Amino acid sequence: APVYAPMEFESWTVYPNYLPLMWLPYIVPEIFQFDYRMMAVCLIILAILLWAYRLIQTNAPLGLTAVHLIFPFAILLFLIKNVPNDLSYNVEFSPIAFYFFLALAVLSGGWISIGATTLLCLLSRIAFSFWLPVYLIILWIERRFGYPFKIGLFCLAGIFAIYIIPFVLKDPESFERGMNYYGTVSDQIW
Repeated sequence: APVYAPMEFESWTVYPNYLPLMWLPYIVPEIFQFDYRMMAVCLIILAILLWAYRLIQTNAPLGLTAVHLIFPFAILLFLIKNVPNDLSYNVEFSPIAFYFFLALAVLSGGWISIGATTLLCLLSRIAFSFWLPVYLIILWIERRFGYPFKIGLFCLAGIFAIYIIPFVLKDPESFERGMNYYGTVSDQIW
């Protein structure tokens, strides 16, 4: 069955609306038969470990490094204490890990790593697309036109390769159905 096919239930129909990089990492736990939430936890731990490695490389003063190392763990502990269901019932740490990866890529400065991690964020959360033009304009101002242009082309190619060609072209109305369904469900909640 197509990934974005409507799911029929007795009293309603669900129209999937997750972008590919929100669900694609979960092919790994599906194949190896482990809990999907563990994949999200592994991604966030990897992101924090890479953050720690990057901080240690900077040779900043020990006190400053310690504060920056503790910060992500403090956020995780806050979330575990105040919204424990986020760990118990869903996989929302995946997009958080992707944002960490993007922050690390921005610190590295390489356009390919920034493009790849931007694509991770963009194809996991549609909301990311709202601030992306501003980010590209800032890069244009800081580094001239060519740098953000390469990142934008990389992202555009990735969107076509990962989402549009394999999914949207096969069912052009799937994106609109998913977004309409999301809006309907959001209206019912509020």
